[in-house]
Amino acid sequence: VRWQYVEWSPTVEEQIARHMDIGIMPLVDNEFQRGKCGMKLLQYMAAAIPVVAYPLGVNTALVNHGCNGFLADTEEAWREAITALVESSNLREEFG
Repeated sequence: VRWQYVEWSPTVEEQIARHMDIGIMPLVDNEFQRGKCGMKLLQYMAAAIPVVAYPLGVNTALVNHGCNGFLADTEEAWREAITALVESSNLREEFG
């Protein structure tokens, strides 16, 4: 896996999105993360990037599982969702 840390700023946000195929939002079920606002998902979706997210808090209101993205709460669910998106450009386009 190749990766590079790029500090976020408004000027690089669009450039970063052009290098992404799938947006992920993993969370841990705790009080702090239950209060997250879902901004990362909104940014992915606004950039037409398909998403996989942990079903916690507002994520369940933003992602309609199987319609505009996937919700995944187990390792197997994450694997299945990401594999489905990797293997189907049509699905990535539809969800994006």
